[in-house]
Amino acid sequence: MDYAEFKTHLATFLWKANDADLIASLDNLIVMGTSELNRRLPIQTRIVTTLLAPDSEDFALPADFRQMISITDATRGGASQMSVSTKAAVLRQRVQTNSAYASGMYCIEKKVLCLAGPYTVTGPGSFTISYRANFPDYKTLDTSYLADDYLDLYTYTVLSHTAPFLREDERVAMWISLKESGITSTNEEDKWNIEFGGSPLSTQPHHLIPQTRR
Repeated sequence: MDYAEFKTHLATFLWKANDADLIASLDNLIVMGTSELNRRLPIQTRIVTTLLAPDSEDFALPADFRQMISITDATRGGASQMSVSTKAAVLRQRVQTNSAYASGMYCIEKKVLCLAGPYTVTGPGSFTISYRANFPDYKTLDTSYLADDYLDLYTYTVLSHTAPFLREDERVAMWISLKESGITSTNEEDKWNIEFGGSPLSTQPHHLIPQTRR
């Protein structure tokens, strides 16, 4: 489903084809719905693992970056430690004055990876990072796996943001309820796939049962 088709799909649900203001606001409503799902739907599909080769101590993270999951120094080996500091200058001073941090630290400032430790401007090394990505910009890319794989949830989430336009329309409460149910079931299904990998369950005894000799 491309972006124009998704907007037509939403307009069909709204029954408001003649409401020019509402139809004109669909772009913003889709952005709002996507933003909500970015916060509330931490599914595994969003996890990206990639190799970074920074050319400086301050390096821009991928455009779709939202949250860091792990970072490993692929050049020197071992995991770098994240700092609670959000100021690169403070972080680098801490590393210089405390040998406990000599293996390397990092912080993130506005989607910029700030490195501190055994790195230099000319040779910061390479890093394997795993991060949670934002959902695709539907309008720009004209495609979104949210619409392909979670059409019901995406639809109800966007429609739940129409309340300021529809006011007392009782359908808004229904859409909100369907959205909440969809978020819960999607996260539960994703957690199930992580823990069990789709394998069938089998019953196991809690303790060994001694064999009886005959």
